[in-house]
This record gives sequence, structure tokens and C-alpha cells, in this order.
Amino acid sequence: MTEDDVIRAFEALSEKIEALPVTRRQECQAELHALIEKAEALGVKLPSVARDLDDELTEAAIEAQFDNMPV
Repeated sequence: MTEDDVIRAFEALSEKIEALPVTRRQECQAELHALIEKAEALGVKLPSVARDLDDELTEAAIEAQFDNMPV
């Protein structure tokens, strides 16, 4: 995978995430995280919004785990 391929993959995934309802975006967190790790392994610098989005989706996924937890 070339640098351009990684960047295009991030852009496509980012658009996919934006198109999803907010309540379903965290479903793409694992895919985004894997893409960021692949980029880092290849030495590709993704925009800082990639890490910000990963953090946001990770937090949303963690929150979703607690939504149905009895109190």
C-alpha cells in the first residue's frame, strides 16, 4: 500500500463515517484504528483529524458499552 493509497483509504473511510448516523459511527472505530496503525507502520503521516476522529469514536464505543448497564 502506497502513501496515496493510505490517504485515499482514510478519506473514503472518513466520508463513510460522516455519512453514518451519529449513533452508529463507533462501528467504524476498529477499521479506522487499524488504518491509522497501518499508516504509522508505513511511515505515512495522516492528518491530525484522523487521530482525533479515532479518539472520538473510541470514546463513543466505550460510552455505548455503559448505556445499557444496570445501575
